[in-house]
Amino acid sequence: MFLCALAGIFLGGGFLPAESAPDALAAYSTSLKQKFPNVSHLTPAELAHLDPPPLLLDVREEREFVVSHLRGAIRAEKDAAGQLQRLGADKATSIVVYCSVGYRSSVLAEKLHEAGFVNVKNLEGSIFAWANSGRPLVNAYGSTDGVHPFNVLWGRYLEEARWRWVPET
Repeated sequence: MFLCALAGIFLGGGFLPAESAPDALAAYSTSLKQKFPNVSHLTPAELAHLDPPPLLLDVREEREFVVSHLRGAIRAEKDAAGQLQRLGADKATSIVVYCSVGYRSSVLAEKLHEAGFVNVKNLEGSIFAWANSGRPLVNAYGSTDGVHPFNVLWGRYLEEARWRWVPET
């Protein structure tokens, strides 16, 4: 109850700008690029046109991943560098990391670069930008258009019509 009241204060009380989710996410993505200047980014449109597709690492929690993810993505383990080696990825493998908005995936991109992976990019705006632009998502049941918003405050970067707390069957 307290979180709902707090979200109402922040979202409806003028503490946060009254802008669209995609616009708010774009502004946040710009700040992430400044915070992580050594991380390369690509947009959802650029990712959609890569051929062959890169290895996709989803950095989100299991409860988020089961609601939806990008087709072909695997959930990143705590030891993502070791996971990549077990998957047969070499240091030059094309890898794209994503999370909800780009923060957790930026952190992982930095760690993978430090581990010697040279072709790692962060999906700008992550899965929220991907979904906000109407790109395809999947879960264990097939296609979906919903995304776990992580929580109400982070969800402001995702169009509310796409919020899903549990997977749709």
